[in-house]
Amino acid sequence: MRRLPVYLLVYTSGSMRGEPIEAVNNGIKSLVATLRQDPQALESVHMSVIVFAGKAQVLVSMVELANFYLPSLPIGGGTSLNAALTTLMGGIDTHVVKGSGTQRSDWKPMVLLITSWAPSCAQR
Repeated sequence: MRRLPVYLLVYTSGSMRGEPIEAVNNGIKSLVATLRQDPQALESVHMSVIVFAGKAQVLVSMVELANFYLPSLPIGGGTSLNAALTTLMGGIDTHVVKGSGTQRSDWKPMVLLITSWAPSCAQR
């Protein structure tokens, strides 16, 4: 069966301490619980968690949804989205199966960026 790789990029700087990081924990747990209720998701979803502040770290390597466990999210200092994206691309290159004549590819990866930042858009 084809896998659906899901990457969670989670911002964990000091500004996330307290209520914000608890909200992230609860949101991820809710997402996982909801996905586990879907038989197709349970068979195909594989998840990885990359945390970032001043540097990026793979907190959970790509694992089947049934075996996914969210450890405690570390709080750090700084903000390096570049490090998170570089780590993400390395994970995609390493873990996402590309198709060939004899092998089906994984689905295109899904990336969820979880931050405390508010979006900024230019108004017209």
